[in-house]
Amino acid sequence: MEGDTFSPSPPRGYIARRYVILALLTLGLLLAYAIRVVLSTAIVNISKEQDWSSDVQGIVLSSFYWGYIITQLPGGYMASRWGGKWVFGVGMIVALAGTAVFPFVTKWVYAAVAVRIVTGIGEGVMFSSAYAINSAWAPNAERSTMFGFLNGAPPLGTLITLAVSPPIISSLGWKWLFWGTSAIGAIWTAFYLLFVQSTPKDNFFICAPHRSEIDYISTNVGPITSTSKMDNISLQVDDVESFDEQQKKDLPVPWLSFFRSSAFLAAMFNHFAYNWNYYVFVSWLPTYMERQLGFDLEKQGFYSTLPYLIYPFISMFSGWFCDWLVHKKGQDLLTMRKVFQMTSTFLPAALLVILSFIPMGPFETLAVVVLAISTSGFSSAGFSTNFVDLSQKYTSIIFGVSNCFATIPGIVGVYLTGFILSSTNDNWKIVFLLAAGIDVMAMYSWQIWASTDPVDFDNY
Repeated sequence: MEGDTFSPSPPRGYIARRYVILALLTLGLLLAYAIRVVLSTAIVNISKEQDWSSDVQGIVLSSFYWGYIITQLPGGYMASRWGGKWVFGVGMIVALAGTAVFPFVTKWVYAAVAVRIVTGIGEGVMFSSAYAINSAWAPNAERSTMFGFLNGAPPLGTLITLAVSPPIISSLGWKWLFWGTSAIGAIWTAFYLLFVQSTPKDNFFICAPHRSEIDYISTNVGPITSTSKMDNISLQVDDVESFDEQQKKDLPVPWLSFFRSSAFLAAMFNHFAYNWNYYVFVSWLPTYMERQLGFDLEKQGFYSTLPYLIYPFISMFSGWFCDWLVHKKGQDLLTMRKVFQMTSTFLPAALLVILSFIPMGPFETLAVVVLAISTSGFSSAGFSTNFVDLSQKYTSIIFGVSNCFATIPGIVGVYLTGFILSSTNDNWKIVFLLAAGIDVMAMYSWQIWASTDPVDFDNY
């Protein structure tokens, strides 16, 4: 990968610290999604045990996002102000505590809802914090690649949770899903606090980056215009400062300027569309497989993993491929962002329409569902990385603003799906067409308003 050459050379066997930090961040987001998804895999068993209706299930499933949406803006601001490390770490500790407590409160619906809200509050700061850390460590030529790996973590966490849940439920009971996730998370937290720092210039407890890596990152982090190549990329002093001094300054945030940018609004709406599909399917896919496809618990565990087995590879490949096309082959960055993002919205929309109107058997239906979910992974080279293109200074904040809006599907979409199914005797066609329509609107907004040119939000 371009950028691995250091001068002077680091010691033999040196592992670039940005990759160590990327690995820990990826594992952290993997755990975050395991915390989020674990209830979806256990909801059928809990509902039978506590006699929860579809409406109650929808409320409990969506309650996580009530808390999650609250801390999006504070999380982005705190990560920008003080650095992402401690914001991410504290958020994880809160989420793990809520996960460990949840099995004790399911007898009381309101208590279960309250605990999931607290869990969501903790997790709400994680993604914006991860974006802040990753944007500080990602050189221009590796930007899409590193964010592709980061964005491959959520489906991978979903995959692992869906895969291990059925055998754990069958052998130990559903409660051990929550307790096991909390225990693994505690181990990860110890490594995270030891090895991760918010920026390359922070003081490390152990395993500090080699000076040559710090110099390389510092001189290769900055805006990439839509026509630039790697050889012509220049560093802007303000952008370097944003990772070090900017986090220590108490400067006003230009909140209104974000909403004046059509490029940011297009990224935010595509974020909303992506989350609508993801949250609805993550929350209701096990139910769909049981009620519509007739799969038992063991088959659900295997078949539910298929979309999330493919998605991470698409996410990681698309990020690397976009970097290769732009920085090796000289392709226009904006064109590549549009191509990858259009692919991630058009294909799922088309497949959901096919699923709604063409009768198919269980396994054909499953194949279409798998493709509809997994192909959204191309967005890693689209809107997901575009927040860094628009402003490295405010990456964590604009991502937090976007993720706040994009959390609405977790509340409205998940609950609305339960309401639709309860009111229409499980008419999944309405659910699929609604998701497809949102994807199409997102696709058009992106093609019209997307941009990769840096935005000076302070003077916008």
